[in-house]
Amino acid sequence: MRLSTFVAATVPEAMAQVRAALGDDAIILATYRSHDGSSVEVTAATDQPAGDEPAPPPAIAPVKPATTTPPPALSEAELRPAAALAERLATTLAWHGVPPRLTERIALSAAPFAAASPTAALAAGLDAQLAFAGLGVAPPRPMMLIGAPGSGKTTTVAKLAARAVIAKLPTLLISADRQRAGAGEQLDLLGRAMGVRVKTASDPDGLADIVRRESLGRAVFIDGPATNPFDREDLARLAQFIAAGVEPVLVMPAGGDAAEAAEIALAFAGLGLRRLIATRLDSSRRLGGLLAAGDAANLQFTQAGITPAVADGLRPIEAMSLARLLLRDPGSGEIASFFDHRASE
Repeated sequence: MRLSTFVAATVPEAMAQVRAALGDDAIILATYRSHDGSSVEVTAATDQPAGDEPAPPPAIAPVKPATTTPPPALSEAELRPAAALAERLATTLAWHGVPPRLTERIALSAAPFAAASPTAALAAGLDAQLAFAGLGVAPPRPMMLIGAPGSGKTTTVAKLAARAVIAKLPTLLISADRQRAGAGEQLDLLGRAMGVRVKTASDPDGLADIVRRESLGRAVFIDGPATNPFDREDLARLAQFIAAGVEPVLVMPAGGDAAEAAEIALAFAGLGLRRLIATRLDSSRRLGGLLAAGDAANLQFTQAGITPAVADGLRPIEAMSLARLLLRDPGSGEIASFFDHRASE
C-alpha cells in the first residue's frame, strides 16, 4: 500500500491534491486540522505502486506555520484499521447509492474513529456530515406534512396524532389534501379510529381560519396538499398554505434515486423547511436517496416510518440508528431492532 500525506489550507484543496496524485480510487485514511485552524492534513492510500503515479504536487504552506503543530505520524499498524474501515464504508455507501462526494465526506469524518466499532465510526461520520434533531410529541405550532404524491403524508400524520393521543394530549387533525382522491376520507377514518376530530381546509384561507380558532392548547397535525416539486404553480399554492402559520415538514420515502431525491428536497427547501421525516424504511433496502436529500437541502432527520401500523409506526432516527440501518444485512429481521438503544454494536 502506498501512503501519502497532503497539506492544504482547506479540505477541498487537500482532496484535489489527493485526486491529482493518487487518482479517484485513493482511500482517505485520516484528516487533521491544525490547532489554529490554518491548515488541513489528509492522509490517503492507494494500492498502486509508487512508480505508476507522478509525484504529488508540493503542499500548500500553512497560513501560520509558526503556530501550527503537525500531528504525529501514524504507524502502519494504526493505518491498517483506518484503511479497512474506509474501504468497508465506501463499499457499503456505494451499495446504498449514496453520492460519491457525500460518501467521501462521511468516510473522511469516520476515519479518526477506526479503533471503535464500524457502526460507531460510521455514526460519527454521519453525525459530522448530516443533521439530526428530535421531534416532540406536541409541536409548538401546527405541523403540516408536505411532500410529493405518494410519499406517505397521510399515514404519517395519523402516526403523529396517535403518539399525541397515547400521551393523552388534546389533538386535532386537518386535511388540506383534497386534490388527491381519497386522501380526506382516509384521514377521516383514521381520525375516527383514534377518537380525534378531523377538520377540512379546502384552501389557504380556510386553513388559516381553523388554525386561528382551534389550535390553542392542542397538538395540531395537517395533511398538506400533495405537491409536484417541479411544478411552479403547485409550489406557489403550497407556499400559501404554509403562510397560514404552520411549520412545514418534508416527508421523504426511502428507496428513491439519490439525484432525484436531492432535487426534490431542494425544491421544497425553498419554502422554509428545516426537518425531514423518512418513510418506508421497512420496505426499502437502499437509503442513499434519504442521505442525499438531507445533505442537499441541509434538513434535519427527525423520525423514521418503520411499519404501516399507526400506533407504533414512527421511531426517532439519529446517527447511530441510521448507521445500523446502513450496515445491516439486507435480509435481516425486524427493522425496529435497529432503533433500540440497547442494540449491540
